[in-house]
Amino acid sequence: MDISAYIMPIYTTIVGIVIGYLANKVHHLNTKRRAAKESEESEVQAIKEGLAILLRKQLYDYYTEYEYQNSIPASEWSEIEDTHKVYNKLGGNHTGDRLYEEMKNKHLEGGRVE
Repeated sequence: MDISAYIMPIYTTIVGIVIGYLANKVHHLNTKRRAAKESEESEVQAIKEGLAILLRKQLYDYYTEYEYQNSIPASEWSEIEDTHKVYNKLGGNHTGDRLYEEMKNKHLEGGRVE
């Protein structure tokens, strides 16, 4: 009786179990990685939306402050421009653009807004 005839089926079974276990582990790790990536992307999107809301509020505040004034200080205008640029980069809506355009029609203290 040849011993390899007994060992080969056992060896094949063990190798199959190990390969199945490793494949399951790889699948599980890929699933976890995919879920973590989706969660991270979701969190990043939420942060972007939150920042856009805060920047829109800041634009409203600037608008409210200068709505009935004839001019805007140059230093403030720089802040307004920066706020508007970032707001747009974050995908802000046209509300911020409208407020910015309204303020853009004001005179700068010492010059005209271009």
